[in-house]
Order: sequence, then C-alpha cells, then structure tokens
Amino acid sequence: GVQTCALPIFPVGLHYSGPLFDWIEKNHPVYFEKLSRIGSAGKIEFIGGGYYEPVLPMIPEWDKLGQLNMMSEYIREKFGSYPRGMWLTERVWEQSLASSIAKSGLEYTIVDDSHFKAAGIKDEDLYGYYLTEDQGYLVNVFCSSEYLRYSIPFAEVNTIIDELLRLRDKGKELIVYGDDGEKFGTWPETRKHVYLDGWLTRFFDALVENQSWLHVTTLSEAFDHVRPQGKVYLPDSSYREMTEWALPAEQQLELGRLSREMEHDPRWPTLSRFVRGGFWRNFRVKYAESNEMYARMMAVSGRLEQAVEGGAAGELVDEARRELYRGQCNCSYWHGAFGGVYLPHLRNAVFSRLIAADNLLDRVAGRPETWIEATAGDFNFDGRQEIQLANDKLVALVAPAAGGHVYELDVRSIRHNLLATMTRRPEAYHRKVLAGSNQDRDDCA
Repeated sequence: GVQTCALPIFPVGLHYSGPLFDWIEKNHPVYFEKLSRIGSAGKIEFIGGGYYEPVLPMIPEWDKLGQLNMMSEYIREKFGSYPRGMWLTERVWEQSLASSIAKSGLEYTIVDDSHFKAAGIKDEDLYGYYLTEDQGYLVNVFCSSEYLRYSIPFAEVNTIIDELLRLRDKGKELIVYGDDGEKFGTWPETRKHVYLDGWLTRFFDALVENQSWLHVTTLSEAFDHVRPQGKVYLPDSSYREMTEWALPAEQQLELGRLSREMEHDPRWPTLSRFVRGGFWRNFRVKYAESNEMYARMMAVSGRLEQAVEGGAAGELVDEARRELYRGQCNCSYWHGAFGGVYLPHLRNAVFSRLIAADNLLDRVAGRPETWIEATAGDFNFDGRQEIQLANDKLVALVAPAAGGHVYELDVRSIRHNLLATMTRRPEAYHRKVLAGSNQDRDDCA
C-alpha cells in the first residue's frame, strides 16, 4: 500500500532545481508523493526559480521569463498551485531582475543581508523584507540573515534560540533564513552532526518548546501579514564569498590580508560593510572557457528566438528550448570553493546540450542532409571578428586575431566539443595549499 507519514509541525519553504525535481520524480516516486501530500496539507510552500538553475543576469530576457515560467508551470501541474516567490540562484542580484521577476508573476525573492548592507541599510534594519522596483515593476526582496546561515546547523541550538529571543526583545518582527540543503548531510561531517548526533532533533524540539513567542512560518504567510520595511535599490552583488571568488587571484589575496589585519580593529565592524568583492559577470573575464560557453549559449538562444519570431513552433522547437535551458545551468560558468568550470563533465554537459539544441534548430530550419557554410562575426564578444566554419558534421570557431586559434570544434553527431579543455591558472587558495601547516602566516596567505 501507499506509505503514510506524519505531517510536520512547522511549515517550510522548499526549492528544488528542475533537474533535481526530474530526478526525484523518476527515481524516488514515493518521496515525490510525500512532497505532494505534505504540500497539499499546506505544510510546504514550493519556491519557484529558473527551472534549470541559471544565474538569471547571465541569460537573455526571454530566457529568464521562459525558465521562471517553466518552473511555475511544473509546480502548478505537480503540486496544484503556482509559486508566489522564487529562489535566486547563487543570490546573484542585478537591479534589472526586479522587472523580470515581476513580469513572470512572482511576488518575491530572497537575497543575503550583505546585499542590503551594500545598499546602506543599517544593521538594526536587516530584517524582514523590502520593496524594490525596475521599469515601473515592483517586487519584494526578503533579507536572509547571515547569522542564521552561519549558525544553522553548526552553532549550539540554545545559542541560536537566545539570539532569536534577543531580536524579539528588540522589536524585530520577522527574521528570515534561507540556505542550501547541502548543509544538512552533504557537507563534510554534517550527516553525522545533523542526524546521528541529533542536532536537528534538538533544534526542532527547541522550536516546539518556544512556540509561545516563536512562530515558524512560510515566506508567503509572512508576506501576507507583515508590512515591508521600506523601499530599497540593491547594488549588483551575490553572497559575500561569491564576490570574493569573482576577483582575480591577487586581489582575492589582498582582500584576505586586509580582512585579517583589520579583524580585531574596533573600526572593522563598521568599515567592513563598505568593503566589497567583485562582480559575478567577471567570471567570464577571469576564465576564457566560461566566456566560450556563454558565447555559444547566446548564439543558440539568438537562433532559437529568431526561429520563433519567424513562426516556428511545435515539438522540435520545444525540445530545442529545453536543451538550451539545460545548457544555461550555472554550475560550470564559475569557480569558487568547488570545481565549477574546472570540472570537465560540467563543461562537456553544457556543450552537449547547446550542440543538441543547435542540431534541432537545423531540423526546424529545414536544412538539407548535407550542407556547408562560413560566417564571420564577433562570436565571443571580444570586439574582434571570428570565423565560424560549419557543416552537417562539424562546427569550428576560429579567432584570426589570436593567430588563427581554433577555440571550439564540435562533433555534432556525438554532441561533443573536442576543445572544451581548461587552462590551469593561479588561484588564491593555492597559497594555502602550498603553505600547509603554516598557512596562517601573513606571507603565505
């Protein structure tokens, strides 16, 4: 028979990426059914987002709306209601996103309190949510607490409850926590800490014990019952570590030195809010390989848009769109504490999907069985002209300004870019590895 499960005491907001939803639905149907049943009982608010987890500022506007709408439609179809809010991939915010989010019918998103600090919001006002605007479109932005992100699930439970009690006594009505699920079992040692050692049980027990003053709720319920703190325009940003990773290696090291030198200075808590890292888009400058994937993605997106505007429709177009969206998944376009662009299977996956979309668009265009063409243009956005040589079997991209460098060679039948390689370069963390046990010394960090 169908397994039953007790409903949780507290409601939660839950965001899964589209690929994870697809995998769960196929491989763990019982769990998927539990999600549906708990959601129908009002204990889960499903949070939307870009279906294939793109960094939204990276992709064209029509793809932003397409990815957001694809996820909203999936949640409606599988769980019976449209999402009201969205998870912002890697919390990469640019102000123009406000209009894109609003156009998609979503009411809110979540970013870190560091975004608000960079906008000049005082520490005592880093709670709840704010209204923002772009092109006359309004959307609401929740301020996620860095304290809770760093404390859950690592700090002692009583310490977290004491901090929430302190904030309540200061008149704070709404405290927001949004974070990655990997912390609950996937990060090193967290499975033992969270489950086997009982941290999660103790945490939920503490929430139950403090229900007289601590109400756990969803973002939508909070949005419906708590007024915004005010209006704000947020600068381009992401979470603090991401902005550091976007810097060139030497600048990362300089920022690290500055932080260490100043950490015990009584002025640092005030000054640190004005010290910012880099801009997410500069990963495409830092890594030429990321820019090559991005440029290929933009070419495919433009070709699809042109086909649709010309009246193309049907299954082939829908399939090409899905392959394009898969090729927009953010993971291989940047690099931080984990592999990212350095991982060949991630780069190969992106190119495989983009080549697949290109192949499908050939069929949409009614290409003959054999063909050949040469085109010229600034295909990699460097201000110089490149050459694309293509036929029904291969695509080659050549950069004359780089000495005739062939930087992409696609074998279309197997959907593989033979030149999706990676040049190793210095990274800021290499100093720590080389320093070994002496890594805390200033001359090694």
